[in-house]
Amino acid sequence: PAMARQMLTPQVEVPAQFAGPVKSYWGLGVELRGSGSSFRFTHDGRDEGFVADLVMWPGHERGLVIMTNGVSGALMNEIARAFGAEYGLEAVPRIEKRLVAVDSAALDSLTGVYRVEQGGQTVNVAITHHEDQLWVTNLGGGLPGRLLPDSPDSFFALDSGAEWTFERPAGNPSGAATAVVQSAGTQKVELRRVR
Repeated sequence: PAMARQMLTPQVEVPAQFAGPVKSYWGLGVELRGSGSSFRFTHDGRDEGFVADLVMWPGHERGLVIMTNGVSGALMNEIARAFGAEYGLEAVPRIEKRLVAVDSAALDSLTGVYRVEQGGQTVNVAITHHEDQLWVTNLGGGLPGRLLPDSPDSFFALDSGAEWTFERPAGNPSGAATAVVQSAGTQKVELRRVR
């Protein structure tokens, strides 16, 4: 019991850019959020081919463990929302978007290879246009993901909900995109077009 209490005691604050709108801490091996009856601890894991997530609410004597043999944040969020609705617990809210039509020429002006340097690594992604849809592929490996438009220069990933906002040259709103900013929660990454 003493070790369990220590595991669930805040040890280090999670930096704001990773914690999101709710302050959180690392205990020993688990992330801690909330207080009183809203206190919960979590841990997740991911590798090619699987995703797992654990959330426990000790004050409610409830817990949720989701394990999948595929990478699908949208599916995991739906399961968590259904669990939260059933037991009156907090869950990730559903993101609702309104799609807009974007003509083929405008989509062509967004395609290319974009790059970012992060932590000594170079990440290249290709944005392609196929059958009036945009697709993003990490050139270091991974399957293509579909991007859906909610404005002519703003898209979101069908699976994760991450936002992709394209930037065009100043004074040329119809010119080829020069960069794209990917936003997921509080994290933003700017990728510059290299070709």
